[in-house]
Amino acid sequence: MPGYWQDDTITEDADSGLLPGIEEFERTISMNNEKEGEVAAAFSPDGRLMCFFAGFSALMVDETECPTVWGSILTHNHISDTAFSMHDIKEASELGLTELRVVGPSGWHSMKPGPEGWPSPVEISSAYARISSEVASLPGEGNMRENSILICERLADELGLIYEGGAFDVP
Repeated sequence: MPGYWQDDTITEDADSGLLPGIEEFERTISMNNEKEGEVAAAFSPDGRLMCFFAGFSALMVDETECPTVWGSILTHNHISDTAFSMHDIKEASELGLTELRVVGPSGWHSMKPGPEGWPSPVEISSAYARISSEVASLPGEGNMRENSILICERLADELGLIYEGGAFDVP
């Protein structure tokens, strides 16, 4: 996949607010299956591709391989079509990301730090585990995807983060 994206500064799409190069990358990886695996890329705030990662868990970011990842927009796919895992959000905090994104067949999710910044990874772990347990005990037949979204919404509310999600716009 490297070489597929141009290293030019990209202007923001006025409709979605997402830089077109990032949206193009996300559309490309959103339908990955188990064989294609999880992939991730770090983009600069102005939309330039800085690093590309692939593997079973693409968010095992090694800062020595990509020292520019700090403060970037990091996006990746979840084959399970779920929102963020606890590991994803802890990694965002540790890397001081501007934005963390995840995509799957049904759409996209975004998590950004609030005005106070990212909480500590310890605080994220504690709150995520508690909220996850609460969501698991709710009555009904919530599926993994729906439960992951509910966890992210509650986590964002509790920790002062900014969570959004939605379907891809039809091009």
